[in-house]
Amino acid sequence: MPSPSLKSRSGLRLICLEETASTNDYLRLHAKELQDPVTLALAEHQTKGRGATGAWLSERGANLLFSLLTHPATLEAKDIFLLSQMACLAVCRGLETLCAGKGFSIKWPNDVYWGEGKLAGILIENELTGKRVADCVTGIGVNVNQTSFSTELPNPTSLAVIEGRQLDRALVLEAIVEQYSSLYKALCQGDCEGIREGYLKRLFRKGERHGYKDGEGEFRATLETVEPSGHIVLIDDEGRRRRYAFKEVQHII
Repeated sequence: MPSPSLKSRSGLRLICLEETASTNDYLRLHAKELQDPVTLALAEHQTKGRGATGAWLSERGANLLFSLLTHPATLEAKDIFLLSQMACLAVCRGLETLCAGKGFSIKWPNDVYWGEGKLAGILIENELTGKRVADCVTGIGVNVNQTSFSTELPNPTSLAVIEGRQLDRALVLEAIVEQYSSLYKALCQGDCEGIREGYLKRLFRKGERHGYKDGEGEFRATLETVEPSGHIVLIDDEGRRRRYAFKEVQHII
């Protein structure tokens, strides 16, 4: 399924799997022996695919299920959220090159949306050595040509639904990987502000008043920003500034 240009891309090792439990698990298992700048593991089907909040359900052969392994040894652990921002931005930029004029957004911390529908999910797992990131495995699932979804999924959508046509998955993969490789090169060179700005520019519901839920119940607030640490900052109806880490608060969709 990968395009010839992707197969020949310099600095990229490509591993194609018909079926595996999880491309993230595969790369984590082999991380020490895979020392190319970027390793891409691609599967037609994952038997135990995972998202950030549970299982990732996908129709065989209809979507994109892949993981990227990098070794950003110059990145300090305190800046680890940049890896999530980079992956989200790469997916958005890649899709924007294929679907001109479509408004893709990033739902904090690491989902890609179109309108109110979830289009892609990202799961990042890091291995630290001291205060630096030794290995980063970024799992990405993109709904490409699936048009019927499980009722277990609250608000899925796909590129086929958005565009009204089937898309070439190889072209979608190439567009995302091209953006990811470019952003990863910038990250390694210390050019991080562009990644942060691109993420914030596409932030889902930024500056809008919507419902949220935390450990104390539901409330309405305006999303002010996401800090470099990854914390989301909300301003509630009483004017209080609320700051949350991942899984401490959730959007009400």
